[in-house]
Amino acid sequence: MVLNMILKSFVGILLFTVFGFLCALLLAFLARLLSAAPDEKIGGMMKPDGEEYGYPGCSEYAYKPVREDSDTCLPHDTFRKVAKIACLAAGTSSEIEYIFDGADDCYTLFHHFSGDKKCKVGCIGYGDCKKICPMNAIKTDSQGRLWIDSGICSGCGKCVSVCPTKVIKLVPLNGGYFVACSNYEEERFVREECKWGCTGCGICEHFSTGAVTIKDNLAVISYGENSVDLQSTASKCPAKVIIPIKEQKAYLFSLKENTAMQK
Repeated sequence: MVLNMILKSFVGILLFTVFGFLCALLLAFLARLLSAAPDEKIGGMMKPDGEEYGYPGCSEYAYKPVREDSDTCLPHDTFRKVAKIACLAAGTSSEIEYIFDGADDCYTLFHHFSGDKKCKVGCIGYGDCKKICPMNAIKTDSQGRLWIDSGICSGCGKCVSVCPTKVIKLVPLNGGYFVACSNYEEERFVREECKWGCTGCGICEHFSTGAVTIKDNLAVISYGENSVDLQSTASKCPAKVIIPIKEQKAYLFSLKENTAMQK
């Protein structure tokens, strides 16, 4: 009798196991049958890490051209963003108002009369951004100016979050050029405060055929899907603050050489 009970129990467990296995197979089949197939335009675009290119995940990165009904799978760098300091002086050329004898960090200095320089919207220059950058992409040139190497920057945005003056912006890697100034004051104040400042003269707006506009006395570039060809326009900027995104190091060096020749 005991053996009979054990046999019945074994048969019951075996039947329950087989039933569960069959249910699992059925659910897997239905899931595969009912799931929506990814858009064929996605292709190999799921490979890069979306966060590296300024998106919350690889799927968001991959689906962007599909949502915009693009017929072409765009290269990885099409939507990638990099950080740039919208201040050509970058902490060196603005007139000093007072000597600060305290902690050498931007955050502390900013909370003392918004910094020690006359320009209150530019780079303070103590390098909080440089200290936090996980890629070591923020450099200092021979004149002490901070600049960001777009070839190294991942666009993570950490430098943007720590900058007290919010002078660091994320721009498209393939955007061509960016405006290295954040001063929206009138020309006379800009000239009093900084050696390298946009005066809102409008020359760039005139020659850029719509790519650059003047808003609140400051040049603003409108980025599209393609690189903004502003080489000719940038050369006409009297303040020299429209500078290349990818070749910033070479530009800063040439600017230094030209400045030295003018002295």
